[in-house]
Amino acid sequence: MYKKQRKNILSENVILSSLPKDWKVLKNATTAPVGYTWVYNGKGLFDKGYKQALLRNKEAK
Repeated sequence: MYKKQRKNILSENVILSSLPKDWKVLKNATTAPVGYTWVYNGKGLFDKGYKQALLRNKEAK
């Protein structure tokens, strides 16, 4: 079941290879798959323009 959940997380989210300007690491987020980190565009969670994505860790390549 874990592999199925991991596949869904990776297929349903934007995956970035580098951190875009003004984006920040989402601290204390524990649901990212191994080798990835959650990031967001710096806006508040309830702001209309809030976006988040998975950032591929360089060590995981």
